[in-house]
Amino acid sequence: MSTRPIVREYVIDTPAAWEVFVREAWSKSPARLTMPGIDVSEARLFRLLCAVAERDARGARTTMRIYPESRARRVVSAERDALVDHERAACMPRREDDGFLGYCARVRGRLGRGAALVTDNLERFDAELWLEVRRAFRGLFDRVPLFSRQGMMTFAGDYASTPFGVHKDEEHVFHVAVCGKKRMRFWAKDFIAKHPEMDGLMDYTPFLDDSVAVEGRLGEILYWPSRFYHIGECDGPAAHFSVGFQAPRSAATEVWTELAQLVWHDLIGERDRTDDAQLSDPIAEPRMLLDARAEARRRFEAIMEDPRLDRTLKKTWLNRKTADGFENVPDPLPRAPLAMDDVLEGDPAFPLRTVDLDDDEMLCGAHGQSVSLPRHAAMYALVARLASGAPISVRSAVDLVAAHRGDGDADLDADADDVIAMLEALETMRAFSRVSPPPGASRTRT
Repeated sequence: MSTRPIVREYVIDTPAAWEVFVREAWSKSPARLTMPGIDVSEARLFRLLCAVAERDARGARTTMRIYPESRARRVVSAERDALVDHERAACMPRREDDGFLGYCARVRGRLGRGAALVTDNLERFDAELWLEVRRAFRGLFDRVPLFSRQGMMTFAGDYASTPFGVHKDEEHVFHVAVCGKKRMRFWAKDFIAKHPEMDGLMDYTPFLDDSVAVEGRLGEILYWPSRFYHIGECDGPAAHFSVGFQAPRSAATEVWTELAQLVWHDLIGERDRTDDAQLSDPIAEPRMLLDARAEARRRFEAIMEDPRLDRTLKKTWLNRKTADGFENVPDPLPRAPLAMDDVLEGDPAFPLRTVDLDDDEMLCGAHGQSVSLPRHAAMYALVARLASGAPISVRSAVDLVAAHRGDGDADLDADADDVIAMLEALETMRAFSRVSPPPGASRTRT
């Protein structure tokens, strides 16, 4: 009996349209989607990759990798086969390539074969694209809890097939066709279970009849669940980007991760303050490992009662919630002064959220970042007004805080400059945008 996957088709033109997709295809089978909410042109994607390459050349931390076409039958280690140092730098995209065709031709001429440019965590480098993606997937977020460590990535180049060989991902993947011809080939997990030798194969010709191949039509999106093995096949230069979502981690996993991080940072801090002469080799003195185990237990028990853990967990929750599960988020915007007549407008699709830290302090977050604010009725009123999405001038925001300053058990100790500073901090997090003031209006600080 054939185990070839069935590929369904869906039109996602409203948030409610996700309901049928989730019921029929999510985590079950590949699918083809039409989603008007995502429209990435070839020129836009190429400019973005050039900008990331320029950051890389300046020494910034990026995730750009280049894999020459493999001549091996099986991929043993794709990372080992990636270009390094000067060869990698020479094969990065440049604006003078004038698009993917020119870029692919230059790289093929240099290497004598095609290559795949892979860029992870694209959301770090294009906040607008990240916001567009999150808007487009809002209906899915409302129906399936998701976590996105991988996030958005691109595959671009002139290569025969994915440099990782036949493989599966930890993420559910939505693959967006941007330019060129590329097909995705899928095998069901139960078929791979009978043929484990397929994992990592570059020469999978004997297994073609057991797969289903779906071409990524421009403007459409291919989906496949995390359990499906697959490989991409290019017919000439092509560029696509994908969005990957994992199932959420358990609450216990989140607590353990933050707990371990706090203990780790404490230990690193002590290590930096310790003279090397005082350190002993645990291999030479195995007793030290037993002593260290007892010390680790003591530290973990102490951290469990440490207020830092609760604060860290609340911040983690807030940042993850306001970023729709994405772990990697764009850098904050540069801080810019606000004037009283500036008008601010939030986006109801991405409302500000808060979480109380203690009796005096709360966190206010947007798009995976957060800032500390006084825990006071005036601040709650300001956040609620900004989260509504209705435009508000800085002057009106200052007046709103002043009107509620005396609410509660204690007056809020914040003047107009303090409120403006809070708004400026929130603006760096993209909590709202500035609306042009009326013609002829003057910009006043106070």
